[in-house]
Amino acid sequence: MGNAHAFYLVTTPYHILLALAHIEAESQAATIFLFGRFENSNEYLEALTEAQSLLPRLRVCGRAGWGDRGPTRRAVRAEVARMLDEERPEALFVFNDRNEVAQIALAVVARYGGERTCIEDGSAFYTDWVGPPASRWVSWRKRMLMSRSWQPIQVLGTHMLTQRVLALRPESVRPELEGRVEALDVDLLRSPVLRHFSHEVVRRRVGGEESSIPSCPNLLILPPLDVDGRWASSLLQFISVMPAVRTAVKYHPREPSRDPVGLLDHGVEIPRYLAVELLYLLWGRTPEVVIGDGRSTPLLTASMFNPDCDVIGLYSGDRPYHADAFEALGIRFQSTA
Repeated sequence: MGNAHAFYLVTTPYHILLALAHIEAESQAATIFLFGRFENSNEYLEALTEAQSLLPRLRVCGRAGWGDRGPTRRAVRAEVARMLDEERPEALFVFNDRNEVAQIALAVVARYGGERTCIEDGSAFYTDWVGPPASRWVSWRKRMLMSRSWQPIQVLGTHMLTQRVLALRPESVRPELEGRVEALDVDLLRSPVLRHFSHEVVRRRVGGEESSIPSCPNLLILPPLDVDGRWASSLLQFISVMPAVRTAVKYHPREPSRDPVGLLDHGVEIPRYLAVELLYLLWGRTPEVVIGDGRSTPLLTASMFNPDCDVIGLYSGDRPYHADAFEALGIRFQSTA
């Protein structure tokens, strides 16, 4: 595919969704390269390949389930650099311009004058999260071995070779990105490609038993890992004043107990190993209300997919560091104290 119009370097499930939606919206020929180091990345890569039936000008390639070993990263850096040299895409899209593979890609595309864009990585574009600094030795070594333009940037979207920044909620990005961010104009919940993709991933996750997944509830409860009775009591007090609605509960994927605080007495269970973003795409909408762990990023997912969703974070102890940023996105917080 020597005349690929765009090249997308993705490393997380969220990146995949935004890349597919953007390719669909732009109606462009594109390559998606997945360097998937997350759990079940093989299933996502297989589902991406199936998405080519709806996007015939899409090429999918990459590696999944390879872990984070040094030789693997070196091989991926070399593979991405080679592909970009051969394809010479008109535009490169990365989602984390701190990532060393992304920085190699930025350097290669900059050499021949291609356009370089960083699409939002998720919460890092809205909160005050910063990446760790690098020592002078690490910086020197990476510039010698990888790219002379390597930078240990601490705020995603600020690499010197990044020309454009796209975000779903540009009005709420962190101050460092203000003035250079543009809107990522996609409609995630109404995307036929994303709906097809979510079906493919879920089908692999549940072994073809999609009928076991409840329909979209009015209220979705997302308890924290190691949920305790105080969190549950606060939740029940909160929803006791709500009108009677269809309720579903999705426990944390690593929760070892079937129903540690008795929430399934109040709603049907959703398989805990399914990512919430896949559920929203499968349903074609979000629940009207989502109540979850105030320290968890899935709260942000509901708000990003549907700004009209009423999202509430319950927390104990100190107020979450990201609360102010999330509140700017319409998420409410309440202490369980």
